[in-house]
Amino acid sequence: MSDQKDRNLLIEELEALGNLINGEAPTPMSKSAPTPSVSQQDTGQSQTPQKAMESPNDGPETVDMFSPATSENSSGYLDELVDELLAAIEKRLTMHAGESLPESLRDALANDIRAQLAPWWSDQ
Repeated sequence: MSDQKDRNLLIEELEALGNLINGEAPTPMSKSAPTPSVSQQDTGQSQTPQKAMESPNDGPETVDMFSPATSENSSGYLDELVDELLAAIEKRLTMHAGESLPESLRDALANDIRAQLAPWWSDQ
């Protein structure tokens, strides 16, 4: 029975394809989804599918993270990076020496790291 259903479905699809090629209105197929196709206009040009007609700006807006406007507003990111690097250095030195860093040394390290990263950060 399944072979007969498959055969009938194939025949219906082939008939619909033949009608489409001949320019006739396609006959409705039973129990099957219409197959997507590109039809010919009278001028011979093919119509564009619906997906191609949608504008590319219909999706979410994207932002260039490397644009100058984004980089100028990112001084907070530099401070965050300095804090993270300083925390990693402080952790390593504390494990090695067994003592925590004095605040004056911590502040001096933060200033040195920021001074080294600031020119690189502003070039971005």
